[in-house]
Amino acid sequence: MTPRSLFTIIVKVLGLLMAVNALSYISQIFVYGFSFLSQTNYNESQILIIVICLSLFFVFLYYKLLKLMFLKTDVVVDKLSLDKHFDEETFNFNINPKIMLKYSIIIIGLVIFTYSVFDFFEEIINYFSIANNQIAYEKAPSKMYILIEFVKAIVGYLFIFNSNYIAGFIETKQYKDSNENEDNVLSN
Repeated sequence: MTPRSLFTIIVKVLGLLMAVNALSYISQIFVYGFSFLSQTNYNESQILIIVICLSLFFVFLYYKLLKLMFLKTDVVVDKLSLDKHFDEETFNFNINPKIMLKYSIIIIGLVIFTYSVFDFFEEIINYFSIANNQIAYEKAPSKMYILIEFVKAIVGYLFIFNSNYIAGFIETKQYKDSNENEDNVLSN
């Protein structure tokens, strides 16, 4: 395995972690934005426009970063010079890069699933404890956090049991994108 292929796998795994965190962050932006909207005295349409614009900006930013991490990993490795300055040309790993990516996806899925299941039950307990003491609160507690943690648990579960498909998808997307870029360069 060359240093370039090792760092390509590392960049893809980091992109996968970023994709999972993007789900959490983007959903929290919507929740916080709308909870802020309901608690302020500002003109609701102005706040709504600001929340939507910020949300779309962060979605666009995550999309561009994920596209760079998954489809253009060679550009990231080249720009950061990750494969330079090594004494050895190859590392003595006898592991297929797709298998290494598959195991990384399984581990990430296990971490996501474990944390989100515990957070899911914590949010359910919080919801019912606040709902029982609703006299002290002006509004009913939000069910959105329960839904977010449930969706994250499902995503973690899907990562665990569909790791082979996800690894294959990441590999073929990069291969197709690099071939299209080469065809565009050759045609110009």
